[in-house]
Amino acid sequence: MIFNQLGADTLVEYMAKMGMVDLENPSNDTFVTPEENRKVNDMIPAAFALGAFSKGFSPLVMTAAYGTIANDGVYVEPICYTKVEDSKGKLILEKTPKKQVAVTPEVAFILKDILRSSVVSSDGLAGPAAIKIKDVNIEMAAKTGTTQDNGDFWCIGFSPYYVGGVWVGNDNPTTKLSETSSATARLLGAFMTAIHQGLEPAKFDISNNVTKVQICKQSGKLATELCALDVRGSQVREEYFIKGTEPKESCESHVKVTICKDTLLLRSQFCPDKDVMERVLVMNGEAPFDADLYPDVKDENYQALLESVKLYKQIKLDIAAGMVPEQIKALYAGSVTINVTNSNTIEILTVNGFTLEQLNFKRMLPEDYEYRVPSDVCTFHTYEKWYKDIINNGGNPGNVPNPENGNNDGNSGNTDDSNNPGDSIIESPDKPDDSGLITND
Repeated sequence: MIFNQLGADTLVEYMAKMGMVDLENPSNDTFVTPEENRKVNDMIPAAFALGAFSKGFSPLVMTAAYGTIANDGVYVEPICYTKVEDSKGKLILEKTPKKQVAVTPEVAFILKDILRSSVVSSDGLAGPAAIKIKDVNIEMAAKTGTTQDNGDFWCIGFSPYYVGGVWVGNDNPTTKLSETSSATARLLGAFMTAIHQGLEPAKFDISNNVTKVQICKQSGKLATELCALDVRGSQVREEYFIKGTEPKESCESHVKVTICKDTLLLRSQFCPDKDVMERVLVMNGEAPFDADLYPDVKDENYQALLESVKLYKQIKLDIAAGMVPEQIKALYAGSVTINVTNSNTIEILTVNGFTLEQLNFKRMLPEDYEYRVPSDVCTFHTYEKWYKDIINNGGNPGNVPNPENGNNDGNSGNTDDSNNPGDSIIESPDKPDDSGLITND
């Protein structure tokens, strides 16, 4: 979080450079410091991250602050006159706006481009703020805003010519609005279109010290060929970076995996070729994005639970591969307790003392879980199914033992049949490790 990285004092310094805070005379601004009110003040994360300020800022102050971005990082004090002369041309009043550098031109350009994307992007909320003049392209950058319970709507934006801001709300914050912030975007777009009539087409100047790079939207790293093959569509986009700050590493999040069509889980060694397909998916990251390995509450048993879940999955794979109870007990002595039913089915009771209920804890799934690499390997296609498919199709299983004989050691043997499962689940450099999860070499 930026608040934690920079600290409140640094953020206040930038706000002061953009005319929002008066460090010398705090009573002249609406920003509330702890010195002004120890109980209720604005030196809190909610104020900086969400705009939850005690008093807020006027549309003039906000618009002038956005003008800093439009002016390549230079704050210009808003004034309503430059000079006043009498009928004889004698100068009576003169006003020169105060100017100060708030950010570098490169930083200002990056902010411009971010705000511009909010207008031109198909899913940008500030799209209605675009300047609409036939055959004249004038770029626009803008940001909408909504306060709690629709009490206020904002839209502030700028072109290479002007900066403008719209606020819609009530003096009484309990009075709520029925529209959305797109209404203020429409208003801003309407009057910006009007005041730009007759002006030449204009785009934002690109800073000399920035570079455009193709990145992956999922990882933020340099895009690879796989990023363009994401099942949702290409995840490659171009972004500007200040030279020297662009990503140096390539995306490792996108991987090509072979999954079972029947279960949409990773291919097991017993999934027939006809029942698998290749897909480009995103690797599960660290918690909370690891859908399988994130319990609702992290406690002192968290790491032990994670290791036990990995072991549990491996044992399930071994059982699916045909291991008999004696082999399971010998291989995992002291780690697993099992029960063998009358039909010779192996049931796992505990792993490292964790019950089956604990090992199958409630999962926290990210919204895009269906586009992430599955954490489990298919167990629908078993050794028995694979063996029967070969026999039923007239194939020769070679020296592979018949599973009905009860002496299967999990070795699939060698056969020339096309249904013989391959060894690789995930293409190099990604492959399943001993735990059944995915690793990068």
